[in-house]
Amino acid sequence: MDLTVFLRSATVEWYAETAQAPNRHRGETSVLDLTPNATNVIKDLTTQPDIPQGSGLRIAPAPDGSGELQLSLQAEPVPGDQVIDTEGARVFLEPATADLLADQTLDAQVSDAGAGFYLTAQH
Repeated sequence: MDLTVFLRSATVEWYAETAQAPNRHRGETSVLDLTPNATNVIKDLTTQPDIPQGSGLRIAPAPDGSGELQLSLQAEPVPGDQVIDTEGARVFLEPATADLLADQTLDAQVSDAGAGFYLTAQH
């Protein structure tokens, strides 16, 4: 299966550069939120016939240390990943990435180039 996935967000780049998680009030817990579009696109990607049941979209730092995020389809979370399940759309967040994206909303669009994921601040 040919899969093109990209993520655009100036916010993520800033967090990666400063290595700081968003400010939260003491005792408040936030997690990455998914829009209905993102939920549908993730479910479409992970329910293809050649993708194992229970798969999800994993978001983790790029291995080259560039400060970018890497998205990939994974059969299961890596130990330590935070798992978000929204109406059957599963997202696996690497622990540091989970902190960075805690106050963000993941949205998606599909074009001829593939599925595009975008982050915006939660309101």
